[in-house]
Formats: sequence, structure tokens, C-alpha cells
Amino acid sequence: MREHSLRERVSTLLGLQPVDGVGDGADGHPVRIGAALSVTVTGVVLAIANAGGITAAVGPVQAGVAVVGTLVSLGLATVGVVLYRSRFTARNLLRVAVWNLMGLFLLGGVMSIHVVTAGLSAAGSGTFLVANILAVGAAAHVIIGFYDVQRVRAGQLARERRKLAVLARVLRHNLRNDVNVVEGHTTRARDALRGGAATTDGGVDARGGGDGNGDGEEALDQTQTPTPDVDTALESLSIIATRADRLGGYAESTGRILSAYEQPVGRTDSVDLSTAVRRAVEAVRDRYPETEIRVSTPGPTPVRGDERVVRAVAELVENSCEHAGTDPSVEVTVESGGDGRATVTVTDDGDGIPADERLTVFEDAEITQTTHGTGLGLWTVKAAIDSCGGTTTVDGSTVTVSLPVA
Repeated sequence: MREHSLRERVSTLLGLQPVDGVGDGADGHPVRIGAALSVTVTGVVLAIANAGGITAAVGPVQAGVAVVGTLVSLGLATVGVVLYRSRFTARNLLRVAVWNLMGLFLLGGVMSIHVVTAGLSAAGSGTFLVANILAVGAAAHVIIGFYDVQRVRAGQLARERRKLAVLARVLRHNLRNDVNVVEGHTTRARDALRGGAATTDGGVDARGGGDGNGDGEEALDQTQTPTPDVDTALESLSIIATRADRLGGYAESTGRILSAYEQPVGRTDSVDLSTAVRRAVEAVRDRYPETEIRVSTPGPTPVRGDERVVRAVAELVENSCEHAGTDPSVEVTVESGGDGRATVTVTDDGDGIPADERLTVFEDAEITQTTHGTGLGLWTVKAAIDSCGGTTTVDGSTVTVSLPVA
């Protein structure tokens, strides 16, 4: 596997990007130990240095300062133990530890320069002075780390709330729409089999859905009395079966979305992107024989991910097949860039993803009653790619997925 660039490593340490693959499972346990131990060791070392300053203090003021420094250092050592036993994730513990080390080394470097410049080391008070200030500085940076973790956690909670809002509104919209269609066609099939006049009770409108978002081929004219025969009943029963199958698919899609957010792909998990794309296309091709699907892949292209990459690409290809133009064609291209990332581009000759859905799903626009997307497919794609550390962008009828190279 390729090593991460220096820029990525520095960004991770500074908290500018998440630490991939660090969780609270078996992989996260060593991280918890190391992060907590670094804080505890810092406190113990500084406590020893400050305690030595008590006996070597000149006057009660200096002795008092040394005592304060010792107590602060012991408190810092205790905080390390508390951190390990806390409910913070391994990733957040690592952030606190990084803040502690940053304060220690940066402040320690500055103080050492001052001590040498002022000639205090020769007077024998340099070590005590540095240790005392470092104790206070390290403790202050740990407190900053706590606030930083709280900020990160607030962002995580905001994303969780957004995820729940997506599931609630999209599912409520789709469930209501499909249930209305099922109810309407159940009534139609019943009346057809009875040989009586069909009603439109149940919300089937001129486009097949109670809120105007149904399928055109399921339309019922509110002013027309359907022919009361078996063919009419069979037609409605077929539509009911299709909608029932889609209702069952919502549960599966919801489970995948939740799983993707709750269980991100580990740092060492990898999949060959070229193979994943070919598998995804083959899974879709048979269902759309009228659509020309062209695939262009280089040699082996390992990226961070697992089976969910295959599902995400298959979802994109299927979406393109469904919305391609009158002479449907879809092009899928895999490219390996020199920036440590590989991309999959899916392009069709249709009108592209509707603006509302694109803004809501991929560009974090606010979810409202009228802008929430019409299905879970694209949300599944976004959740899967996000969990692999990738990004998804849309430009007209072209969707580009970028994944870190493994």
C-alpha cells in the first residue's frame, strides 16, 4: 500500500481531517491506550520535575509555585487515566493527545530558547522554570483539546441529525406515495373483479401518486370508469406487486445507509476499483439490454473500500440507465490520478440529476418539504462513498466518485 503524503499526515495531526479507520473496536483499542498514556506520561514527568523544584526553591514564593506546578502535573497524569476510561472515541482521544503534545513541544521549545537566552540554566533554575510553565501549558492545551473534541462531536451530532432528517422525510414521502398507489389500485382491482364501477379512493391521481410524484404509466383518469374485467385487475395487481417490492427495498436501503455511517471502512480495507466497476456494470447490464454501457478501466487500481463500492457504482450505473436519453448510452470510466486518489466517472446522455436532488444529496443543501430527493438510491451512494473516505460530485449528467488509493 502507498504511504500517505506528508501533507495528509500533518493535516490529520492538526485535526484538519479525520483519522480514518480509528474506532472503538479492536483496531481502536491500541489508539486509546497510546493517546491516554501520552497524557499520563506527560503529567508524571512534569510532576517529577516540579517536585524537584520544591526542595530547590529559593523562598516561599518559588516553593509555592513549584507546589502548584506539581499538583497541576499530577492532575494532568490523572486526566490521562480518566480519558482512557471515558466514552470518548479513540479518534477523539487521539485529538486530545495531539493537542497535549503540540502544547508541550511548541511551548517547550519557546521556553528553552528563553532559558538559554536569559542564562537561567547556569543559575540552576532553568529546569524548574520550564517544567512549571510546561505543566500549566500542557494542562491548558488538554482543556483546549476537550473543547476541540466537543466541537467535533457537535459536528458529528449535526450530521446524525441530518441523516435522521433524510431518512424521516424521504421515507415518509416515498412510503406515503407508494401506499397511496397501492390503496388506489387495490380498490381498482377489487371493483374490476366485482364488475362494478371503479373508484379512485386511495389517492391515485393523474400521475399515479397521491402527492403528484407517482409513475406516469400507473395513471388513472379520475373521470374515466375503468373496464371491469380481469385484465384491469391484473394490471393493478402488477402495479401493486411492483410497489410492494419497492417498499421492501426501502428497508434494505435504510439499513445500508445506517451501516455505512456507523461502520466506516477501515484504513487497511481495500478493493480493486477496476474489478469493482466491471462487477457493478455486469450486475446492471442484463436489466437494461437496450442501453449501451461502455466501460473503460486501467489495470489493477486498489482503493480504500469494500463491497459497498460495488453497490455504489451499480446504483449510479442503474440510475444513469433509467434516466438516459432516447438512444440510451452510459459511459463508465476509471482513472488513477497522481494525487493518491482514483476516480470513477459515470456519464449518460440524459438530462442529469434534478437540481433539487443534487443540491440536497451531494451539496448539503437544507432538507425541506419540497427539496428532499425522491428516493434512497443516491443517498445510499453518498453514504457508501463517504464511509470509504471518498467524495462524490455531480456535473450535469456526469457523476464522479473519488476514492483514496490503497
